[in-house]
Amino acid sequence: MNAWVAGAAAAGISYVYTQRSMFQSTAQLLDSFPGSQQFPVSDEKAKEPLFGPTFRAESIKKWNKGVEFVFGGIASALAKRGL
Repeated sequence: MNAWVAGAAAAGISYVYTQRSMFQSTAQLLDSFPGSQQFPVSDEKAKEPLFGPTFRAESIKKWNKGVEFVFGGIASALAKRGL
């Protein structure tokens, strides 16, 4: 059991290290291209809190769309049967 835990820990550390390394190399590559710059954030977006009204509205729309996608067929089938 201890070998399994050690192996899982080593795999997790290896995964995090590899992911971080890939992100850093991608950032360095992006910086090497001419004209690569960060896009400025509009003042309206900068003033809005993290979970502000715009974020909540977009989240609600996406949630409802996902629920409709997953359960829409079931709901229509039950409605046809009168349940």
